[in-house]
Amino acid sequence: MSELKLTVVGYSLIGLAIAGRVATAQEILQADIFAGEPFGVGRVEVLIDPGIDVTGAVVSDRNGRVFYPTHSVSTRKVRRLLRELVGAPQKLEAFFLFTGNQPLELSLPGAAAAVRVRPVANDAGHRQLLAAWWADFASPDKREDQSKDDPTIVEDYLIGALARRLRLQVPNEFLSQADRGDLTHAVRVLGGAESVRSQWVRRVALGRVASGDSDLALPKALSFPALSPPVDDKTKIEPIALRVPPELLYIRFGSFPNYLWFSHRLDEWSGEIRSLISERSVDYGLRKRQSEQLCLEESALAELLGPAVISDVALIGADMFQRDGAAMGILFEARNSALLANDINSDRAAALKANPSGVDEQVMIGDRQASYIHTPDNRLRSFYVAIDNYHLVTTSRAIAERFVQVAKDGKTLGRTAEYRFTRGMFATDRNDSVFVYLSSEFLQNLVSPRFQVELQRRLHSLAEMDVLGVARAEANGSTWTSLSETRKRVPESRGQVTVPSIAELRTSGVLPKDFGVRSDGSRLEERDGVVFDTVRGPRGMFVPVPDVPIQGVTAAEADECLQVASKYAASWEQMTPIVAAVSRTQGAQEGLEQVSLDVRLTPLAARQYQFLASQLGAPTKQRLATIPEDTASFDAVLSKAMGSEGGDYHLFGGLRNVDPRLVSGTMLEKVLGMFGGKELEGYLGAYPRPGILWLLGATAQAPVDEGGYSQFITGSWRRIIDQFTLLSFQPELLAEITPQLKFIPADRPAQAWIHAGDLRESKLAPALNAFGFRKATELSQGNARFLNSLSEQLHVPPADALTTAESLLSARLLCPLGGKYELVDSGNAPSRWASTALAAGGGSTDPTPRSTYEFPALYWIRGVEAEVRLTQEELAVHAQIQMPAQTRKTPALQLPGFSLPFGNARPTRQPEEIPAPTQKPKPTGSPREF
Repeated sequence: MSELKLTVVGYSLIGLAIAGRVATAQEILQADIFAGEPFGVGRVEVLIDPGIDVTGAVVSDRNGRVFYPTHSVSTRKVRRLLRELVGAPQKLEAFFLFTGNQPLELSLPGAAAAVRVRPVANDAGHRQLLAAWWADFASPDKREDQSKDDPTIVEDYLIGALARRLRLQVPNEFLSQADRGDLTHAVRVLGGAESVRSQWVRRVALGRVASGDSDLALPKALSFPALSPPVDDKTKIEPIALRVPPELLYIRFGSFPNYLWFSHRLDEWSGEIRSLISERSVDYGLRKRQSEQLCLEESALAELLGPAVISDVALIGADMFQRDGAAMGILFEARNSALLANDINSDRAAALKANPSGVDEQVMIGDRQASYIHTPDNRLRSFYVAIDNYHLVTTSRAIAERFVQVAKDGKTLGRTAEYRFTRGMFATDRNDSVFVYLSSEFLQNLVSPRFQVELQRRLHSLAEMDVLGVARAEANGSTWTSLSETRKRVPESRGQVTVPSIAELRTSGVLPKDFGVRSDGSRLEERDGVVFDTVRGPRGMFVPVPDVPIQGVTAAEADECLQVASKYAASWEQMTPIVAAVSRTQGAQEGLEQVSLDVRLTPLAARQYQFLASQLGAPTKQRLATIPEDTASFDAVLSKAMGSEGGDYHLFGGLRNVDPRLVSGTMLEKVLGMFGGKELEGYLGAYPRPGILWLLGATAQAPVDEGGYSQFITGSWRRIIDQFTLLSFQPELLAEITPQLKFIPADRPAQAWIHAGDLRESKLAPALNAFGFRKATELSQGNARFLNSLSEQLHVPPADALTTAESLLSARLLCPLGGKYELVDSGNAPSRWASTALAAGGGSTDPTPRSTYEFPALYWIRGVEAEVRLTQEELAVHAQIQMPAQTRKTPALQLPGFSLPFGNARPTRQPEEIPAPTQKPKPTGSPREF
């Protein structure tokens, strides 16, 4: 039979025959439907109106025979831009696979009725169309666009699994990895960044995981030059630092109220921070999980009596692998050691009572007896050991052992030369609320072969858990039928089906044959429906990295360690500490507090940062004065490499108003707004020469009037006066700011200064609200698309998609707009998930923020003054942020039954602001030299 091509008339007649009316909403151009094994392949071309929602799958079959749909809309970017500008119909090209050779009843976007099409046999056409489907389905550009807001686990799995099953070539970018010699990559691995996890899911799904015998010795760690900074013997070191092993992360609070302030701020900001910087809008419940695992629970009464029992608190840890099981602990310095020990033990007893499978085992840590509470699933994993008036509660036996060891040998963080040198710059009498110190030993440990090998092994295990979860979801759809005859579904009494085992999925080809084969002898098993690693435990509660033994490594692991080591050796001259300090003082206005942040990040000796540093001029103590009327402004010193042949120069600018349509409007509104200039009220300037402003036409030849003004064809204005070159769309703004331009002494040498006023009360608030609303909308839509993809790609019943999604991610899906995810009736098409905060169908046709919406940053940030210094040796940042003072209700004193500092008592609370910020600025509120 020849290739089937249906015209507009043909489709209309078919729709009329089936549904009694013509699907006139859209123009159907062509369809190619070829039968084949194990899948047939189809393509449909449709003209659609711009208002039609084409997120997710746009084609489905009412009998559930369509699989792995993909589509593109006006693929040529120029054409797409023109269509968006004029609102013309767009061509949608949809591809899909299908099973069987019986007619399909397709649902298409905007059509009122299903369209019936009959597959034809055409081997050559099938091969060609299958290649076209795969090119679109596995498109790197499409994956990059989707990964901005959608969890990628389904796409990563399917591309790898389908390439393996159908013997298709994966794109080169599919298995590309970030530079393993970059310290930021190590940090991303430790933090469980999705880009790193995604690479492992792809490799596991594709069956491209190297294996072998672990019969080689672990390679030696890199030897970085030791730091020998000058040390002042008079420098004061806080006592708690003299109990911390030097290779551990150290976050010191200085007092229990500071710890409470930090803890409460995390609770308040968690949702907003996720919406601003997270890759996904999901909640992994990390704080609750870690508190439960440590057998410590913050109590109300702790806020009242904690300072009387605890004199200092510090968080310590060997890594930052928070999402799946970190090596971390809390170290307390007690005022009343007996009372603190009694309370900690009370909390531990309560945790055991709430977890019947828990065991309190008395173990020896060095020469100290310690309590080790644990459960088989690691839900509880808590070592408690006390020495003198220092009490450590940690998830890691290795950390507990080091705590005991340094108490005996005295080789602690506080006695290292680098820490004493740092304390000379960040003196203890600053009374910082939070002091963060990442020692050179800590950073070296992160890139050591010991850590890198175990991190890659645990990422491998996590990827197998991810792939197993998606594979089972897929296996419960009818795709498994077409892939293997070994499917074993046994109905239960409730009409449900049994979960296919790992062996069944591997035998059937759903999972790779070598799935679960690991060089370290670990494997995935199941107990009571929970998948766990036989060495590390279940997802989210892995045994900490330093507690997992490494008996040997494979040849591939050893080779990778050597490659990484050579990259580090070529890029990093030495490892030096990262330091950050946060302090609080009374704010500029009633109800505000000023939070000061100082950061010293000195691993910027790496050569990859030298290029950026070379673009900046030399640090200077002369900065441009802030113009009071500017809502936000900046001043940066650039080098001749950035567009100036005469040496360093200042590039500066100010912003007063932005029309929200430039942020969230249509493409036409954005283009016209930029050229009109009225929607952007601000200016750019340079001194003493135009520098990089030549790119904006600042050096163009144009008539100049007696005031130094020139107007360009774009509508912008230029003014040149007293070696200042200024650009703006408003000539009156140039006239206003020119007399105010002057240089003033800076507090410290720097290369960039940033100012922002109270944005909540400024003209910029509507634009920032529009930006925040757009970002929150994209995150919400991304979650909805992920939910819908489970049904579209894996045939998960729509009603089960939310439960399945949260199980796959081990997290709750959140709508940053405050809505709930619900199924929405889509008429002729299958129901789709969408947030109640957005329009039906998973998207919002109106980009304007709701009247009740406020960008969280507008509330929390009421003013910013910041300065930055970047050289080839270091990055230093000093910032002062105005924010609402924290007001919490403190508990009334109720005895007996109190619990400190993390007991379970919940007394009645009375209003009181705690802890209050310092009333006066501290004389040593910043490092001596910045």
